[in-house]
Amino acid sequence: MTGPSVVGLIRQAATTLTFGKDERPRAVYRAIAPLLVAIVGLIAGNAVATLLTSEGSEAAQVVESIAAAVVVLSGLAVTAHYFDGRSLVDYGFKQTRKWAVNAIVGGLAGVTAVSIAFGIGMATGSFHVVEVVSVGDVPSLLPALAVAMVSFVAVSVLEETVFRGAVLTNVAEGLATRSLGTPAALGGAWLISTVVFGVLHGPLASLPSGATQIGMFVVWTTAGGVFGVAYLLTGELALPIGLHTGVNWAANYLFLGTAEPTLFRVEFQNRALWHPIAGLPLLTGLVLAVCLIAGYTWQRNDLGLHEPILQASEKRPD
Repeated sequence: MTGPSVVGLIRQAATTLTFGKDERPRAVYRAIAPLLVAIVGLIAGNAVATLLTSEGSEAAQVVESIAAAVVVLSGLAVTAHYFDGRSLVDYGFKQTRKWAVNAIVGGLAGVTAVSIAFGIGMATGSFHVVEVVSVGDVPSLLPALAVAMVSFVAVSVLEETVFRGAVLTNVAEGLATRSLGTPAALGGAWLISTVVFGVLHGPLASLPSGATQIGMFVVWTTAGGVFGVAYLLTGELALPIGLHTGVNWAANYLFLGTAEPTLFRVEFQNRALWHPIAGLPLLTGLVLAVCLIAGYTWQRNDLGLHEPILQASEKRPD
């Protein structure tokens, strides 16, 4: 009686390395796939904007953001079905009556975080206001703010679906099979997705005037952690999408914009710890945002890790 052939052994080893006990690709691959989809989506969005709009225009930003979001969500729908055995909705788009409310609350918390940074920056002399209601070449500020809002919503939907909905969930499922309790698995997944979020923003995002790379890494990572907490507390993407949108929109078009159009056009003075965006002012605002979302979920009698995420991690062996 002969044993397995060499080809058979190689095939068996490859299958073991690639697939888990539930016949899905292993969690590490399911977590990497959304990141690759996001990179493709960003490239596609840039290409579409280059073809359809003039470089540097407000329209270019909106077209690029929406095109990238459409490509990424389409790609994630495919990977969710064939890799994860779930639908895109399962990443945090379940239609509930409080979804829209959570998104609005998240947006308000994000704007509040940046307003705190603005106040601290004013008090410490981290910047000075150059102009109020700075419209630049646009005829009116309000339409420009609305256009920017659309762009940042698209960006937030893209990034939160990738980093929180797909990456965090799949990493948690993988860690839950490594002799970790579910809370520890979710905590580890939160930490990993947060660090990845911060690291990838380094080469992909632009630095504010006077900001250091290390300062922005800390801020990006902290922001990712805040968005991740919002996801873990609700099990939905509404609150983190709102938070993400509110922070980006307020920092660029309300309180700390350095280019036109913006409500307060500022010029940064401090390049160290008190830099309004890459330093303690915005970090303080983000800490307050965590308190706000924790208080919001507490008053709804829902403070704690969201049970459906726990069940997903427990019931899907890798």
